[in-house]
Formats: sequence, C-alpha cells, structure tokens
Amino acid sequence: MVLTMSLTSLSDEHLDNRRLMAMTATASLSAIWRNEVDPRNIVRTWRRAIPDAAEVVAEYQTRAAIDGQRFMDATLNDVGLTPTGPAINPAGFAGFTYPLERAPARMLEQSLEFPAYRALDGLQRGASSSRAMAGGLDSLVQIGSTAVADAGRQADGVVAATENQVTGYVRQVEAGACSRCAILAGRRYRSNEGFDRHPNCLCSHKPIIQGGETPDVQDPYEIFNQLPPDEQERIYTKAGAQAIRDGADMNQVVNARRGMSKTDGGSLVTSEGMGKRRGRYIGNAGRTMERHSVRGARMMPEEIYKRAGGNQRLINEQLERYGYTLPGGQQAEGVLRPQLSGWRGPSGSEIRDSN
Repeated sequence: MVLTMSLTSLSDEHLDNRRLMAMTATASLSAIWRNEVDPRNIVRTWRRAIPDAAEVVAEYQTRAAIDGQRFMDATLNDVGLTPTGPAINPAGFAGFTYPLERAPARMLEQSLEFPAYRALDGLQRGASSSRAMAGGLDSLVQIGSTAVADAGRQADGVVAATENQVTGYVRQVEAGACSRCAILAGRRYRSNEGFDRHPNCLCSHKPIIQGGETPDVQDPYEIFNQLPPDEQERIYTKAGAQAIRDGADMNQVVNARRGMSKTDGGSLVTSEGMGKRRGRYIGNAGRTMERHSVRGARMMPEEIYKRAGGNQRLINEQLERYGYTLPGGQQAEGVLRPQLSGWRGPSGSEIRDSN
C-alpha cells in the first residue's frame, strides 16, 4: 500500500510539472504574439517572431523530457531499485511537433507558421481584427501546449521502453479531462502502443514496475461522480451525462458520438458500433446484437430522452435496447455482453424515424 500511494504522489507531481511547463510556455508565446504581430501585416511580422517562439517551445520541451527521466528514476528509487536503462538526450525531444494522426513529426518552425494563416483566414472571412488575432493566438497556444506535453510523453515512453524493470503502463488522466480521455482512465497497456490524445491533452502513463504492486488506477465513474452536474453535462453533453447517471455504460455513451448524425426527419442516431449488415450493431466483445435501429442506426441518448418524454421506465428500457446499459452494469473498462448461445437481445421490431 505504501508503494501505490507513493507512486500516485509521484505521478501526480509529474503531471502537475508538465501542466505548469505547458502553461508557462504558452504564457510566453502569448506575449510574443501580442507584442510582435502587426494585425495589418500578420504573416510577415509573425514569421520574424517564429524563431523566438520556437526557442520558447523547445526550451520547455527539453524541460519536459528531463522531468520524464527524473520521474522514472524517482519511481524506481522509491521501491528500492536502481535504474538500468540508458539516460535519454532531452534535447532530442525538442524542436518537433507530432501530428495527432499517425504521421511523421514536423519541424517546430513549420508548425508555428499556422497561427498567422489562421488569423489571416479569419480576416478574409469577415472577422474583426481583434477576433481574427484571437483565433491565431488560440491556435498558437494549442500548438505550444500540445508540443510540450507530447515531448514529455515521448520521453516517458522512451525511458520506460529502455528500462527492463518496467513491464507496462496505466493511463492517468488530468482533472477535468474530456470524455474521450476519461473513458481511458486506468487502462493498462503491456507496451507503448502509441498515446491517443487530442490538442492540449496533458494525460500521461504511470509505469508498472517489475515485482511491484500495480499502481492505483483511476476509475472513470469516480471521475464522473466527482464532477458537479453542470461539468458532467459540459464534458459528456446533457443527454450523455444523464444516460450515465441512469446507469448507462460510459464507453457506449461516449463512443456513440463518433458516428452521430441526424436523419432527414431530425432524429439523432449513431453508426458507431454498427456491423456491415444493416440494422445490426456490434458489442464490446465483437458479438452481433439484434437489430434495433432508426433506419439502420442506433438511437443516440438524446433521441431516447426526447421520445420517452420523461417516462423513466421507457428510458431505462430504451437505454438497454440500444446497448447503452448492459447486463454487467457500469464498469471502468467497459462491459462485455454475455456470451450465451442464441442470445439475440430483447424482442421488439425496428424503430423507424417517426418525424
């Protein structure tokens, strides 16, 4: 118990350090943008300032990489182990940005050109000078914050991959994390499989040390329940948050939004989880479920609540019917549907768009 409490403390400190570095870097970038960029000649004046901006980001990328090495060393030392892996070169993690998609890294100076064009595009679309400049600044802050956090995560991954006393990872999410990150809280990974993240994401991995206890893990539902209702609804949407409060599986609710669309009649549906056969959707374990759809797609929670008109019995029935509440109940890593021979889900005909 002492081990896991200590690792949690070290991990929290590591995450706080990274957040502070990202905030300090973006504060300096904001000052450069406001002092150096002329709204009447955005591209030219920003290009002159890019070297200074790149120097700021690279400095904090290097610091984030150094902190990654310190974190791993402290984690091993805390359990009486001596680091065995090679020391990283912190400067090797600076000067680049890493696209969110699986694509090669870009030179930092190249990525830092974008804020000027974002501002210029705003002007060309009719935005006021102040609004266009704010758009460019938002873009700059996002690039800087993500670049610093990514450098730290890259360093964490390299240190762990070259340390044979590390046997896996547990994902740690920051306070107030978005819904896509929250459902990954506490997930265990055997190896560095790539870090799914979004712009400004500050989530990280806790190492699992050989021979040690598994670190304390975050439970997505505990994270959800610790939020006030208005924050739950901001992060998960009003209907999504209500569905989770009504017992829906968080993974189903969040993932459904990836394939959300509106029918011609105005019904909100999702194609997420749908199989190739029309009107059938796939469970977490890859098992095909009975057709319950609005023209071949699953109803979104919003549509269920709208049609139920406050009838809680009907709400509960429809949340289960469309796979949002599952037999296993709410579990942090999602629920696998039962593997019963011939089980086809509840009876009922296809629900069609009634609007």
